[in-house]
Amino acid sequence: MKTFLVSLMVFLGCSLISATGNDTMKEPESPVSGSAEDTTKYFRFFSFTDKSEWESIPVSKAGKHYLGEDIARKFYLFKNLYTYQTPISPGSPAMRTVIRKPVVYNALNKLEKHLKKINYEGNAQNAGQLGQTFEHALDVAIAIYSQETPGFESELENSDSATEIMNVFSRVELIYP
Repeated sequence: MKTFLVSLMVFLGCSLISATGNDTMKEPESPVSGSAEDTTKYFRFFSFTDKSEWESIPVSKAGKHYLGEDIARKFYLFKNLYTYQTPISPGSPAMRTVIRKPVVYNALNKLEKHLKKINYEGNAQNAGQLGQTFEHALDVAIAIYSQETPGFESELENSDSATEIMNVFSRVELIYP
């Protein structure tokens, strides 16, 4: 009887440990705002990215960006994280580009094009705010590239305009360990 109880306790303990261990990379639960009519979703993601990852990228490699060197480096890191090359067929020298999380990748590219258009049209007074918005979106994209984010991706997929995409990214809180 004692052996049965001890083995049952060990089994349940192992089950609890494995159940909690599998949830570490899933999308944390997002709080919903207080009122019953407001169904706005907020997202929280863990960010394990530190400054040295993007600061170590030389400016000559990252290129120039109209919003500054830091954003150029982060955008370069974002593109390297989200895309990779694979051969089309074995033995063929032709390569194809594969995109991880195409919804996030395309949304961020759409946002960057929109911000570039606004900057080009001469709204330089908004450059600081645009830079902060885009930098936050880049930070979010870099943080979530290896996490499960189905709710966030569905929100981005339902966003038609760049303004809606900015709104979705602004509702993300990054948690730093």
